[in-house]
Amino acid sequence: RAAADEALISSSIYPQTPSRPRIPSSLGGVVGARKSSGHVSIIVSDLPSLTNEVSSLLSSIEVTLEEQRMRRLDRLKPPSRLRRNWWVAAFGLPAASYLMYKLTKRHGWFYLMKILAAKVSDIFRDHVSEPLHSIYQELFSHTGRLDVADRKARISAIESLKKMIRSWLDESFPKMPLEEKIRLSEAMDISLIEQSKEESIKHILELNSVVRMSLIEMQFIKKELFNALVAMDELMGSNEINMRIAAMTPAVIMIIAIRRAFR
Repeated sequence: RAAADEALISSSIYPQTPSRPRIPSSLGGVVGARKSSGHVSIIVSDLPSLTNEVSSLLSSIEVTLEEQRMRRLDRLKPPSRLRRNWWVAAFGLPAASYLMYKLTKRHGWFYLMKILAAKVSDIFRDHVSEPLHSIYQELFSHTGRLDVADRKARISAIESLKKMIRSWLDESFPKMPLEEKIRLSEAMDISLIEQSKEESIKHILELNSVVRMSLIEMQFIKKELFNALVAMDELMGSNEINMRIAAMTPAVIMIIAIRRAFR
């Protein structure tokens, strides 16, 4: 309607040539021309029909422009994934074919499928099932993570070592003050035992004393091993979730790679 009004105003203001104006065939039924006093006036006899005609023309223009745009964009589309990665097919397919031939040459396809199933099962157990179970047990169970070290055995080894040091001090240093004996046994200090062993080992007659001090040292080493295991348990417990998530990373990478390969 606005276009028709603008055409009517422009025709009324600016004089036209004496020739008869050309009217589009699609608008011939609704638009007429009249010449009077040297001016040409355009008369719209059916404005709704004119509006419909103009709308249909604009729609056809939009459709044509969209088709042209799509034709131009088709030429700018990137090549397919196979064409872009042609070198993978060129080198990967022969290598995979040769590998399959070597694997199936001696034992056949059944043996290969059996090994493949075993490997997939191991990967699923090590990188999916066990990490998820450990994370669930760490977050939602009362037991939490199972310790490697036996904490009760560690306490028992510490108490036994204290008694062994106290007994050795009572026999080897009877004149030592009681408070000093208690301090050395509670601290599990074996410095005196080391010094006495260094002196006693020079004499063959003090072999029994050397054996006893060696057993005390072995008990001390046992206590240190238990302490190391407990420290390892505490370290692993504080980083349990991080390690389990890290263990699941290879499985996630394999899933993403397989998804991209078959997408």
